[in-house]
Amino acid sequence: MSLASRCARSIDYSPDRCWWCGAPFSPRQGKRYCSLYCRRAAWYVLNPMGRREASARFRKRHPERVKDVARRAYECHREQRLATSARWSKANPERKAAAEQRRRAAKLGLSAEVDPAAWAAIVAAANGRCGYCGEVAPLTMDHRIPLSRGGRHEVSNLIPACKPCNSRKSIRTEDEFRAVLRAENEHRLSEDVGPYGTTGMDQIAQGGLRASCRSAELEGGLAA
Repeated sequence: MSLASRCARSIDYSPDRCWWCGAPFSPRQGKRYCSLYCRRAAWYVLNPMGRREASARFRKRHPERVKDVARRAYECHREQRLATSARWSKANPERKAAAEQRRRAAKLGLSAEVDPAAWAAIVAAANGRCGYCGEVAPLTMDHRIPLSRGGRHEVSNLIPACKPCNSRKSIRTEDEFRAVLRAENEHRLSEDVGPYGTTGMDQIAQGGLRASCRSAELEGGLAA
């Protein structure tokens, strides 16, 4: 029997039937329910605020029992819960990532509150590009100063990063990782030989020299 039908049955009072289950019984001294179970079940459904308060008091008085019940319930329905969690994570990747960051911050005893709207604004400002490599890719939440090195889980310490850059950055700070990227870029350019035997770094230097010459010529022309 659904909760709605039970509530409706409770409203349709019949003096010779239980207000909750509808079973016939002989009421004595104004009793409305045929058993203690029906009385408690009716109170549980018809008093939501009282139910929440009673549940909070019970959890506060018996934390170990609550943990034990939750653990046994998880063990009984482990596969179902894992499947449900996987579906939710796949459908809500941003919320999943934010929840993981909150969990890590809380585990380290740091502030664990970041406004989702603020993070959405950071991602929108990045135009879908990684804050490190500049590639357009699905973005993840990264900390400029890692949580493991004392960084805080707050908006000023967040930067959008693609998954490869986030993984490569590891426990480096933003400045340390950018230094690694610059060194890799310079090494790649130095090994890139052009059509006239010049490297990528030489081409950049020559381009800068030509730009300086053009700027000097322009300034000389304006002075004349």
